[in-house]
Amino acid sequence: MKVLYLTVFLVFLGYLGYSQIRPPQNVHSQRIQSIYEIVDGVTTGKSFLEKQFLLDSLGRCHTEIDYDTTMTILGFKWNTYIGDNLVVRQTYLKDELVKTDSFSYEPGRQIKLHFLTFKAPRGLETVIESFTYLNLAQVGQIDAKFKNGKGAYQIRYTYDSKGTEILRKVKVKKGLPADSIILLKRIPTYDSVGRIISEEVEKTIFGQPSSFEKVMFSYDKSGKLIGKISFDRAGNKTSRFEYLYRDNNTLWIEKAFDSVGTLIKMEAWRTEVVGKGSSGRVATPSD
Repeated sequence: MKVLYLTVFLVFLGYLGYSQIRPPQNVHSQRIQSIYEIVDGVTTGKSFLEKQFLLDSLGRCHTEIDYDTTMTILGFKWNTYIGDNLVVRQTYLKDELVKTDSFSYEPGRQIKLHFLTFKAPRGLETVIESFTYLNLAQVGQIDAKFKNGKGAYQIRYTYDSKGTEILRKVKVKKGLPADSIILLKRIPTYDSVGRIISEEVEKTIFGQPSSFEKVMFSYDKSGKLIGKISFDRAGNKTSRFEYLYRDNNTLWIEKAFDSVGTLIKMEAWRTEVVGKGSSGRVATPSD
């Protein structure tokens, strides 16, 4: 079995650089996201570490790291849990804290309150989102206000009988949701076993005209998503995606093609178990 030293060394080199303000974490495994170099629609076979997810022994991701092609850390996220519940996420760009998300939960593990603190032109700003549920799995409404009590925005969700979100309306007051979506309409079509085989999505982002996309989905015999094709309102193909999986059914490769079928992006994922070896920290492929 192949043992990898370099990747983990770089991870811990970057990780330990910030250890003076965060206690050491229990690193049990890591999920690696790589991106391949594409030249004239063909991969050269050269890949670069793009994102790294450090997991503890319970499978919780406590650290997410973004890299550029020179292995420089662009940013990272620190996640803190109580049990299985994510209670704090700190987002850094380079070494600067730019956003903090804090969560409180209902007894049934649904999010009750989300406190979002971020850098604004006039200093730190905090938005508090409160959640109302239709049932254990579906958020019906989010009401957001600023720390001073003034309303920021309100989001209302509608679902179909299969639990798919089909309508999202945002009432803008003095702020916007993080994704800036103010209207989303979805019309899904299902196959005989309840999988979405196509959907039409109309979306409006604040300050922009509405966009339309029709997406066709394909699955293998075991039900895994293996393909996705997107079309514009006139029926013209705009993009295509292919998905490949490892023997244990975890996602391995995603390929993106443009409207004429030229490969424009290729990403790959792998999971490694992290442990101690004779030369220090090592990672052993687990999928």
